[in-house]
Amino acid sequence: MTTEHDLVITVDRDRCVGHGRCFDLHPQLFTSDDLGFSVVKSTLHDQSTRDAALDASLDCPERAISVRDRSTRS
Repeated sequence: MTTEHDLVITVDRDRCVGHGRCFDLHPQLFTSDDLGFSVVKSTLHDQSTRDAALDASLDCPERAISVRDRSTRS
């Protein structure tokens, strides 16, 4: 059973170099900061965004995006 906000999306600021693929492909989930680095619009999401979040994480050349279930420890 899923809950309202059971998916956590994060961007590792140490790994992100600002390619912009995530916010170009999935602007509903990501935006950029003043320096062009990726920012998750909201870290908590429901399962309906899972495919887009996983696509962004796989498309990130620096592997800076992580997607996990909220119940999973980081």
